[in-house]
Amino acid sequence: MDVEYESLMKNATWELVPRPKSTKRKKVNILTSLWILVLKKNERGELERLKARLAIRGFLQKFGIDY
Repeated sequence: MDVEYESLMKNATWELVPRPKSTKRKKVNILTSLWILVLKKNERGELERLKARLAIRGFLQKFGIDY
């Protein structure tokens, strides 16, 4: 997971921005993320490597509001 995170940071995959303030007229929807961890095994069932992927929970977005 550390290797994947370093790769994301090195490639400037995202930009950290200050959290905007919510108002009565406009509520700010901050998307959360989730680490997906996968164990890769060889044909004998032995652990070959670990994979990690950072996924944004985009299903929390609302059309016309968040994008």
